[in-house]
Amino acid sequence: MRISLTMLFGDRSRYLTLLIGLAVVSFLFIQQGSVFCGIIARIAKPVDAVGAPVWVCDPLLKSIDDSKPIEDTDLDRVRSVPGVKWAERLLLRTAQVRLADGEFETVRMFGLDDYTLAGRPTKMLLGSTSDLFRPDAVIIGKAESERLGNPHLGDIIEINDYRAQVCGTPKSRPR
Repeated sequence: MRISLTMLFGDRSRYLTLLIGLAVVSFLFIQQGSVFCGIIARIAKPVDAVGAPVWVCDPLLKSIDDSKPIEDTDLDRVRSVPGVKWAERLLLRTAQVRLADGEFETVRMFGLDDYTLAGRPTKMLLGSTSDLFRPDAVIIGKAESERLGNPHLGDIIEINDYRAQVCGTPKSRPR
């Protein structure tokens, strides 16, 4: 052990190479870990935002971003399970929003049941979730709002070539 330490500390270039190598490996380990945690947090955001303890989906679903609503018969079967208080469809899609300058921005869009509004945000920064009963009403999250040029309440935006009126901004939990 003494000979190996003498060889290591006695050769400055070898010692410096070892320290730089350990620093780079440590940096990459922390950086890649944070990238992984960020990806997982983004993927889990829809599940966290809705707050449902159990999700039922089509067995062929490959990505949460391209969900397919379950059939009426499957929805009735889920509702008939003992202990299930309620079950509603929730549609998650990616959508193209046309910006004021004509460019497009891709966002994730939640489609709620228009009768119960199950899965709507529980707390709002601006506006009210009851405004979602109005035709063409949308709530834009804070992160998406910044990407879309910070539209204000009442502004009209275009989502997948359809008109939508901004009616609120939800309060999201910090990560």
